[in-house]
Amino acid sequence: MSVVVSHGWNLVPPAGRKLIEGYLVLPAYFGVELFFVLSGFLIGSILLKEKHTSSFTALRKFWIRRWFRTLPNYYLVILLTLLADIVLGHTEELHRRDLLDLLFLQNFAWAHSRFYGISWSLAVEEWFYLLFPLGVLLLRKWKFPFGIAFVGVTVLFILGPTLARIVASQIRPDLFFDAHYWKIVVFRLDAVMYGVLAAWLKQVFPQGWSAQHFGLLFLSFLILCGVTTCFVLGRQLPAIVFNILICPLTSLGFALSLPFFDRLDRKPFGPFAGLIGRVALYSYSIYLIHPIICDGLEYLTVKYTPGFAICYALVGVLVILSYLVSKALFHLYEKPMMDLRERYSHG
Repeated sequence: MSVVVSHGWNLVPPAGRKLIEGYLVLPAYFGVELFFVLSGFLIGSILLKEKHTSSFTALRKFWIRRWFRTLPNYYLVILLTLLADIVLGHTEELHRRDLLDLLFLQNFAWAHSRFYGISWSLAVEEWFYLLFPLGVLLLRKWKFPFGIAFVGVTVLFILGPTLARIVASQIRPDLFFDAHYWKIVVFRLDAVMYGVLAAWLKQVFPQGWSAQHFGLLFLSFLILCGVTTCFVLGRQLPAIVFNILICPLTSLGFALSLPFFDRLDRKPFGPFAGLIGRVALYSYSIYLIHPIICDGLEYLTVKYTPGFAICYALVGVLVILSYLVSKALFHLYEKPMMDLRERYSHG
């Protein structure tokens, strides 16, 4: 929801968000980075528990189950985005290059186009879950034990993107954090890796995982406070901080908090537990659908130029509509498609 609210502030004229203009990127940034780490932790746990890297047949079942979860919604929203651009008169922004979105190549090693801008993060995830388990499987086929194969590919997926960012910063000084270092696949594969690494550490060192949760949470807090400070200071810091270090530090910060939050149950959340669970259930649809709703509301603000109060209210309308539409999308389309996974993954 932090990403939705962050994007919703675009509905407010610049004069109405002057005091927070420089901080609007933070909710979206932290929301996406947390999404990467949580995804790696949850799906990494499945990969490790069910031994999907033991054979290509097992890996194929993992891919089929994942693709039935992610691709139907994605392609439906791509189609809706295209239709929305046509209805709202944004056809001048469409280009043949936008077809790359269909193969998650829109930001593989280059900047993403303006068409369906949030899909860059989905491309990072899809490429990670294609390449990482495949790399582990290949090393296991070469007779490496699972532990060595896992650690070897983990090192590759952490050092590889880091080296790519370092090299790019030297040979392409014209690249920017927001458009390039934050959103290009080859620079960001390590983001999901930190979550998978946390899942592995939980499995291999369960006692240490539980015993050190408070200390790791404090370290996480310090790191994320440091990241926030970097954004506040902005360009007063050397470019290397943003271009090379800030993303992995954020991923590490969130990963270190997982032992603490992994111990929590729903009781502390009381009456909000049900709502939190439903938001989590619909979160993928919310993330996918909210840009279309935001574009529609933004079209209305441009056409009718409402006052600040109405524009502020529209941010809340965006959140509510995103939730309601996503709930309908989940029950009418996403869940029926997921129910097909068992049939095809065992075929």
